[in-house]
Amino acid sequence: MTPTRTETLAIDLGSTGVRAARFGPDGRRIGPVAARRHRGGGSAPGRVRPESLLAAVLDTIGKVDLAGVGAVAVSALWHSALALDAESEPVGEAVTWEAAMPERVRATVEAAAADWSLDVSGAYPHSSYAVAAFPLLYDERVDRFADLGSWITERLTGRRLGWSPTMAAASGLWRQDDRAWNRPLFAALGLPEHLIPPLWTDPVEGDGTVPGLAGAIWLPTAGDGLCHNIGHAAVGPGTIAVTVGTSGSVRALLPGAARAVPGLWRYRCADDLDAVGGAVTSAGNALEWVRRFTGTGVDWGRYSGDPVLPPVRADPAVYGRRGPDYPWDATASISGLGPSSTLDDVRDAFAIDLWRDFRAHFTSMRPLLDPEPVVRAAGGVINGHHAGAQLLADALATPVELVDVDEASLAGAGVVGAQFLRDGLHDLPAAAAAAERGELGACRTVRLLEPRAAWTERLEARWRP
Repeated sequence: MTPTRTETLAIDLGSTGVRAARFGPDGRRIGPVAARRHRGGGSAPGRVRPESLLAAVLDTIGKVDLAGVGAVAVSALWHSALALDAESEPVGEAVTWEAAMPERVRATVEAAAADWSLDVSGAYPHSSYAVAAFPLLYDERVDRFADLGSWITERLTGRRLGWSPTMAAASGLWRQDDRAWNRPLFAALGLPEHLIPPLWTDPVEGDGTVPGLAGAIWLPTAGDGLCHNIGHAAVGPGTIAVTVGTSGSVRALLPGAARAVPGLWRYRCADDLDAVGGAVTSAGNALEWVRRFTGTGVDWGRYSGDPVLPPVRADPAVYGRRGPDYPWDATASISGLGPSSTLDDVRDAFAIDLWRDFRAHFTSMRPLLDPEPVVRAAGGVINGHHAGAQLLADALATPVELVDVDEASLAGAGVVGAQFLRDGLHDLPAAAAAAERGELGACRTVRLLEPRAAWTERLEARWRP
């Protein structure tokens, strides 16, 4: 199963769009990124029409020259679930981390709490995980569950696959240290034994469903957070990745077994590689809501001078909250309104208080990191908005690096594919190590933002309990 073609086709399935590009033997991108949005189409937030997503993927990879592709590496949103019938056809829509869950699902998950622990699961009994999605989607028609990335790969390879261990690790239904499904938890959720998904651990060769990829080797799906860190060479306790996009996150890839930390998730991606981090549900999506509510988007330039903070305060959980406390019913709020309050005050409050949860996650992670870790930041909120990234540095009280890698998850998938083609072995720790050493991929710092002491002091005072 050793390909003679030396390029990787990397595909990134995100919450709002699909991206694809070619990467060479050195893990660096060749040519442009093909992209297409898939959000919308009448589906509610957190709901995805599988066939529409498949069409978007086919359209996207159809724009890429596949002649030299020997391997396909897929990065997919880490939290999704799809019910399939006995013919492997979708039963309704897929759900993602954004989906609202009815009260009956919450009751089912909370009733199963005795079979859950953070130490074992590395995740939370929360609506954003498959631990809630499976009970939501289950009925008598369901033959099995898939994640979106693996189902897309099934359709493009013509092979029946399962969950990669990396995707299963982010389900809330996984025993991290054993790297196996938590069978008692399935039973406690009322899910039959036959619905425990099979695992997909080895690369497979496609059957020619996509003509240009006949003979190419498809690697087990990898979580987008894992790929993002690899794409930014944010590997080890000395470098972490912060994403500020539709949602946000603070993540580290750590060798060996990391200990569980309250408020953080921990996914065992390989026998000796853990991803640890905190999730921010309301980030760029909350700022987009603010733009619609106030009629004007955030002007990051307003925060370039001396710290002047609005009297209004915001809890930005417009789309809910995950870490650090993982409530099911979090909502946004605005406090401190007075007769002189303006829409500018509301906009400023969201732009400032957006960073509070990032700070909380970073503070929780500090015991797992080097004393002075490097923070590499990216995402639609701060790409091209250095003043926004500056507020992140101020909030963390730590320098923040902006790097020259666009689409970090896509780039990380390119490194994963290049490592496979180089070594003839699918080995995520080896791919991560190659990125860290600069052997594969390319990540160059283009700007270093030092925290502003005055801003840090004012933010700490504003957020002090």
